[in-house]
Amino acid sequence: MHSDLKIREASPRDSRCKKLIDELDRYQLDLYPVESNHLDSIEELEQDNVCFVGAYVDFSGDNFDFWDECGNDFGSEIGDEVGDEVGREARLIGIGAIKFPTNLHRQEVCYGEIKRLYVCADARGKGISYRIMQALEAKALAREVMIIRLETGVYQPEAISVYEKLGYVKTTAFGEYPKDDPLSVFMEKRLIVTAG
Repeated sequence: MHSDLKIREASPRDSRCKKLIDELDRYQLDLYPVESNHLDSIEELEQDNVCFVGAYVDFSGDNFDFWDECGNDFGSEIGDEVGDEVGREARLIGIGAIKFPTNLHRQEVCYGEIKRLYVCADARGKGISYRIMQALEAKALAREVMIIRLETGVYQPEAISVYEKLGYVKTTAFGEYPKDDPLSVFMEKRLIVTAG
């Protein structure tokens, strides 16, 4: 029996994606006041300057415990096309997005911003968030965008740890975020193109 983790572009309106977006909303609203939550809506996630992805597990065979079978070692595949076949029976275990804001003065994209990274509670600790982040960084490189930024919160040390392990460092507020919110943590990474 075999199962693979597949990262695919997805629609935030897909019922499986919407369920995880709703879970993330509830999680964030339990941690932070409304004014400290910066949650992009489904409409915002559907814009042309956003790439939204899902992490799917396809199962082969019946009646086995996926987590016992796989442990921490996932097969990984990153799909480039919206609509790559995943199958309706596949379980969505994580989501993430990267937004490419445009500099209005120069009409160019200066950085990508990570949004809506979330992994189901029973799938955490398996490296899923790392795989989603790698896929989103690959999307930035494909657009020749070399700077990635994100905003997270002080009450999410696990998320901050993931970002730090991926090479993100703390920075100052950017974009339209409030500059004086003590609950926000801003991070940035400069991507490196490797030969081969």
